[in-house]
Amino acid sequence: MNSNNYVDRHKGDVAIIVASGPSISNGLIHKFRKTITRSVVVCVNMGVLAVENADYFYFTDGAPFSSTYFSEAVEQSGRTICGCSFNHADAMHLRISKFSNKIAFVGRRDSDTCDFSSSDGLLIRGSDAVHSAAHLAHLMGCTRIVLFGVDLCSKVGGEAHFVDESRYYPEIYNPWANGKDPFNLLPGKKVIKIIELDGERFEIQRDWFTSFLVWKEIKRINPEVQLYSESSRSLLRFLFPKFSI
Repeated sequence: MNSNNYVDRHKGDVAIIVASGPSISNGLIHKFRKTITRSVVVCVNMGVLAVENADYFYFTDGAPFSSTYFSEAVEQSGRTICGCSFNHADAMHLRISKFSNKIAFVGRRDSDTCDFSSSDGLLIRGSDAVHSAAHLAHLMGCTRIVLFGVDLCSKVGGEAHFVDESRYYPEIYNPWANGKDPFNLLPGKKVIKIIELDGERFEIQRDWFTSFLVWKEIKRINPEVQLYSESSRSLLRFLFPKFSI
């Protein structure tokens, strides 16, 4: 499906994008949504575990159709699977057939300009799935996009996600299990900086800082898009304000 099929589907709504950073709180998201007259919730990858109800499940994870979280959070609860961008061959896993009437694959660009205004029918690639999900929300007519769980940092020695990622992935789709690194990607995961937020020490990994730079570029190129970050313990606090009605 071309992303242009989503144009203005939720025009005027506030987009709530839920990622899987350690700051995630279901209670906070629920309370926030009650203050908004019209909103649409887009869960990204494991962020679907954080809320009881979501309008869209957007994924780029390695093998959601074989992961435990897909089964627990999507299949059993009957959430809508829509607005997905998935470029891995594993997407053709046999279990996909039972959801074929719910799934809409949306392509991402091979090269990236971070331009939300393009009419090429493809989402920006960015450096992680949340960048593409924000573009999707904008296409759907949401000029205000609120980010939850996009932390881009974690407590020193703490977890990178609000749930244990290893619990939800079979080893075959977790190349870093047992110290393996078949794609030689571990150097990109190294901590490059320690910062202090509210009196606590947080670490920033290389790929998280890359994501921060992409958000900065998105903000520069798309000044009409209003982006907010609801996590006070996020690197994005230095880039986007908190949402106010």
